[in-house]
Amino acid sequence: MATTDKYDRQLRLWGAAGQRALGNTLVVLIGCSACGTETLKNLVLPGVGSILVVDDDENAVVGNGSASGDSSGTEVQASPAITD
Repeated sequence: MATTDKYDRQLRLWGAAGQRALGNTLVVLIGCSACGTETLKNLVLPGVGSILVVDDDENAVVGNGSASGDSSGTEVQASPAITD
């Protein structure tokens, strides 16, 4: 199975149940700084399931994909604009 091969080291660490829990996790990033995006990369690679990015920069681009260039299955969502 491709998922087993992809996450082999983690499966040995916390097992299949732990990897499923990680895949069901939602991470929220407040502000798209360089530090935040690097942290997100380090969360996507082990298999975090969903990411919600909240940023007030109107030029930000949000899309699907993975830092490693393959389809990771991580869902990336853009938050709706917050108005006063």
